[in-house]
Amino acid sequence: MKKKQKKKRKLILKNSFFFLFKMFIRITNRLESDEVTEDMATPEDILSGKKAWVDGNQITGTMMNRGTVNQTLKAVESYTIPEGYHDGNGVISSDSLASQTPGTATAEDIRNGKTAWVNGVETTGTATEFTNTTNESNLSYDVSMYDSVTIYAYSYNGTEVKATNLKIELK
Repeated sequence: MKKKQKKKRKLILKNSFFFLFKMFIRITNRLESDEVTEDMATPEDILSGKKAWVDGNQITGTMMNRGTVNQTLKAVESYTIPEGYHDGNGVISSDSLASQTPGTATAEDIRNGKTAWVNGVETTGTATEFTNTTNESNLSYDVSMYDSVTIYAYSYNGTEVKATNLKIELK
């Protein structure tokens, strides 16, 4: 009876060894197949200084750890996100429009119908435009709200337009 048990044990051990050998062959073939190696990590996929085993070899990562990246932009600026690992807490934001369009102009200071951004608010001008379509020679306008005044005066004699002499007096 003991001989039969020994034979049985040998048979089980042989079968176990054969099974393990077949598994080893399968695992080896799998590691060498294209299907697995295409998706294996490279040093660029692993954080700098970290180590990993890939295809039976230990590799050291080279990916830069950028942590939290914050950037504030002004109008028309752009920011190129750098390559590497980001922890997901960074914020890209922009300065307020008011901080980018400082000014002291009011609607009355801006030419009628024209628009300008003043302290972040689009402002449409309401300044009075002076036009003289009469033939009066003594006209007066209050121009105190302007830093400079340009006056164009022309006369038309029926066949041609001519510039006329102007006397400008600022009080």
